Amino acid sequence: MSRFSAISRSRSCAITCSAPACSCSLPEEDFGISVVEAQACGTPVIAYGKGGALETVVSLTEEQPTGM
Repeated sequence: MSRFSAISRSRSCAITCSAPACSCSLPEEDFGISVVEAQACGTPVIAYGKGGALETVVSLTEEQPTGM
């Protein structure tokens, strides 16, 4: 696991785009911008079925899934 503090936006995008998946470990994040950013980069998302993830993550059972 890596922890990032002060990195440029372009470096952050490169890291997100090259990741095999994005794991959102907060069970009830209100919106979840990190989940949306990962999906915008085409990175699959693993998130709790609560909070903002219910609105932004398209499940594997749906057409054109973005995560689970």
